[in-house]
Amino acid sequence: MVNSLKKFIKTTNKIIVDSNLFLLYLAGLHDINTIKKIKSTKIFSKKEFKILQCILNNYKEITTTLHILTEFSNLNKDKYNKKNDFYRKELFGVLQLLLEEEYLHKNSLIFLN
Repeated sequence: MVNSLKKFIKTTNKIIVDSNLFLLYLAGLHDINTIKKIKSTKIFSKKEFKILQCILNNYKEITTTLHILTEFSNLNKDKYNKKNDFYRKELFGVLQLLLEEEYLHKNSLIFLN
C-alpha cells in the first residue's frame, strides 16, 4: 500500500485539497501559530500541519474548486470572535497570491467510456 501510494504521488502533478485541509495549509503557511487561533483549525496541531505540508510539497499544483473555496470562506468565518477577521483577511491575501484561475469545461472533466 505504501509503495503504491508513493508511486502515485511521484506520477501525479496535481492534488485536490478539501476546504478544511486547505484552510489548515494556508493558516500554517501564513503563520504556524495562526492554526490555534482559527476556530476551524484549532483541532489540528503544528505537527499535523507539517505532515500536510510535506505531502503537498510532493505536488507541483494544488487544485481546488469554487465549492471548496466557498466552504473555505465559510470555515474561515468566526462570527463570535471579531479578532479573527484579521486572520480571515490575511489568509485571503495569501490565497490571492497563490491562486491561479483556470476554467475547465465540464466535458473535459467527465470521462465517458
